[in-house]
Amino acid sequence: MEIYDENDALIEDLSDVTNENGEIELSYVLPEGYQSITIKLTYKTEETYFASTESKQSVNIKLISLGQSYMNTFITLSPYIVFGVAAVSTYVVLRQRKLKRLRTIWQKDATILDDLLKISHIMIIHKEAGVVIFDKKVAIEEIDSDLIGGFLQAISSFRREIRKDIEIEKGTQGFEMDYYDFKIVITDGEYIRAALILDGQPSESLKERQIAFTKEFENKFGHSLSKFDGEIKKFQAAEKLIEDYFYTSLAYPLQLAKHWEVIDLEPLEKDLVEVAEQIQAEKNFFFVSNLLSYGLAGRSESRNQIVSAIISLKDKEVLEPVKLEE
Repeated sequence: MEIYDENDALIEDLSDVTNENGEIELSYVLPEGYQSITIKLTYKTEETYFASTESKQSVNIKLISLGQSYMNTFITLSPYIVFGVAAVSTYVVLRQRKLKRLRTIWQKDATILDDLLKISHIMIIHKEAGVVIFDKKVAIEEIDSDLIGGFLQAISSFRREIRKDIEIEKGTQGFEMDYYDFKIVITDGEYIRAALILDGQPSESLKERQIAFTKEFENKFGHSLSKFDGEIKKFQAAEKLIEDYFYTSLAYPLQLAKHWEVIDLEPLEKDLVEVAEQIQAEKNFFFVSNLLSYGLAGRSESRNQIVSAIISLKDKEVLEPVKLEE
């Protein structure tokens, strides 16, 4: 192989022998100062039709700077770079949206526990008879349910009397009042008056759940309420309804359900269950505060996220209340 410059002056003469496949590879580094070169290839052999042949071709070489080389590489790769940036941006946006949705859920679940810690007593009063047909103590404080029930009935009747000439907008239900150190939130249905006696200000979420509970209670016991005969044992079946709306069992000692191992749990939920299992093995029960204390000690999850995981364990029926031996 002969290499000539643009003036047909010989620059380099290279030669080699082909391999068994008839291939040859020659390397050449173009010296500085040349804009173009001419390469002449000569192939010599014997016992062939052509004893030799030549190929002469002009090769134009464009010299560019290192920066321009980088720019050309960037332009070549730019479609892939744009695609990669778009993919990463989409992932970040979707992740942020998912995290925002999760934070909303965590906040809602945390409010459930915060509200539960304020509930002292839950009472259901038959409006026409003025009788407490169901009551549940949540906090330690003892309350005379009959006394409070009569008081609430009298207040409600008085309130209804002074407002009998005022047209009440459809859908408006209940009212709030202070009683000593307690806040009482009352929701009126067609047959019942549901009262939450709280040690603190109720959240809007709690008020909404109370209204929904009142409606479902009347849907479930509508016939017994409309034909009320003084028998209140039948309304004890409302215990599950109370639990579904207010999660009252989380205020009591808890234990793990026997079937919890077969339930699909998230990583944080599994960690909380392992802690509960250790405490239960020692004391036969545990409290929500035990799980919350563990979650807040040295973990990266927020309080709301940990509370949400506890609520999830309750919804999945992994946690259940236990009665202490007297």
